[in-house]
Amino acid sequence: MNRYSVLLLTALALPVSGLAQTAGKWTPDWQVLNRHKAPDWILDAKIGIQYVGEPMNLDDYQNWHWGRSAERYRELGSPAPEANAQELLKQFALVGKLPYVWVNEPVKDPDAVLAQYKELGARFVVSMLSAAYPGTEGLLMEQAEVDAARRQGLKVGVHYNLLHREKLPAIGDPGYVPWFHKRLAAEVEKVESDFVFFDGCQASSSYFRSAEFLAWYYNWADRIGKQVWVNDDLGTDKQETGEFGDLVDHESFTVDGISPKPWINWDILRNQWTCWINEFGVHKMTGKKWAWQYKPVPDLMLIMLDTISKGGVWLVQMDNTKQSWENMREIGAWLKVNGEAIYGTRPYGTPAARMVRLPVKSTMPKGANTWWWQFEESVKVARGTGPLYYTRKGGTLYAIHYGWPETSISIPGVRPKPGAKIRMVGIDRDLTWRQDGGRLVIDPPAGTPPCKYAYSFRIPIE
Repeated sequence: MNRYSVLLLTALALPVSGLAQTAGKWTPDWQVLNRHKAPDWILDAKIGIQYVGEPMNLDDYQNWHWGRSAERYRELGSPAPEANAQELLKQFALVGKLPYVWVNEPVKDPDAVLAQYKELGARFVVSMLSAAYPGTEGLLMEQAEVDAARRQGLKVGVHYNLLHREKLPAIGDPGYVPWFHKRLAAEVEKVESDFVFFDGCQASSSYFRSAEFLAWYYNWADRIGKQVWVNDDLGTDKQETGEFGDLVDHESFTVDGISPKPWINWDILRNQWTCWINEFGVHKMTGKKWAWQYKPVPDLMLIMLDTISKGGVWLVQMDNTKQSWENMREIGAWLKVNGEAIYGTRPYGTPAARMVRLPVKSTMPKGANTWWWQFEESVKVARGTGPLYYTRKGGTLYAIHYGWPETSISIPGVRPKPGAKIRMVGIDRDLTWRQDGGRLVIDPPAGTPPCKYAYSFRIPIE
């Protein structure tokens, strides 16, 4: 009997939490825990990136081979064809032993490295304590890197994949839950984690004792005066309902309209999560040779704008490849001009009565690549929302127009303050505008655009 079958047995004794609960207002009761709200800082931050260490000039082939030396493959007996194994041996002979993501040497200049994450637009970074597969999703940050992130003004939190696949102990093993509670709590305390991001909850919240961990974490945060959050990947019964956790976590999904609850679009830059492609470039599910395909930057921009305009946070699963860094640097360059229309803003409009995920997965064609299909469908949703995406900061409305407005833009239901000065962010010049009944009409500026992709109009409103 394998460990996953064990989970299905009703006679399985539930492991107890490995945490000693201390006094505080948070108790392991979901009615109590659901009173905890996402802090303002994450609603202000808007952009997060999973940490992968120092930027490396890796191509996709090299990126596959992070993890083990060729000699280790010989010891384990690789399931890949011998030709691939020989190809790997040649690669190692050429480039030397590539760094293993989980035991990478600390970066020499952490302040310079973390400054690059901020340049990409990130306002928080995710340190990976446990991935679905060893060495495939991210990097556990050294304390010096955590400290450097905080000096850059970045928040830092811990990611934990509850599945813990291909390692011991793992889900279903006796003693796994108290073991991971203690391990995760130790890391939280060590780095003073601003959040805990869970993943891989392929069992119930009662199995994982999620309520016990949340009560401990919230009370710990209260004691040290820290505002924290957790996502809702807390168990198969406490996932993506909009009821549990401080933010709802959608993996490369968008939502229909402004969300009634804060949410995260946990997104990827390519056509699959890195963890599903093994070190030989073979898909773990199909056994077929894999070809990476990158999401175009203009489409990433659409996804980001749509997410933020609907009350979401865009969290990027980074790949430490040359192309990934180049693409994200374009996003960062746009944010450098338009950041005031993104950071610290809130959605403009009335939230929907309930959260509805888009696209609807039941409409996915048979045989389609799940993540690429979701990406293409999400782009369609984003285009349908636009070309104007709205955010608000106090008495200022930002109307972000995707693509350069060749003619006047018309915004229904908006009335600027009398005598308001309307400008395009990045251009130090007042624009001509007029009120046409219930619509605001703005003439775009002449001259050189201040950036690429999308353009933010700053509108003082009543």
